[in-house]
Amino acid sequence: MLRFFLGKLRLPSGERGGNGVIFDVPTADLVRVRRRLHEKPELSLVEHETAAFVAAELGPLGFDEIRTGIGKTGVLATLRGGKPGPVTLLRADMD
Repeated sequence: MLRFFLGKLRLPSGERGGNGVIFDVPTADLVRVRRRLHEKPELSLVEHETAAFVAAELGPLGFDEIRTGIGKTGVLATLRGGKPGPVTLLRADMD
């Protein structure tokens, strides 16, 4: 969940992602998301509402692909860079 935990993500050398995405999230948005995630806790592997919320929040950010149902309730968002080379993987758990 790049949007929620990094606040700002700048790609290497100031490059923008394939869709020109740079994540820039106001503190109020971070607080809103944190509160929403903590007000409706779900058990591991049955976080269906949490996964739907995460996918909905990632949707408008311009990812190239958002897949749901990964390992049952996981969400995978892919952002392709504009140039070949090294990649970065960011991972967060929902449980």
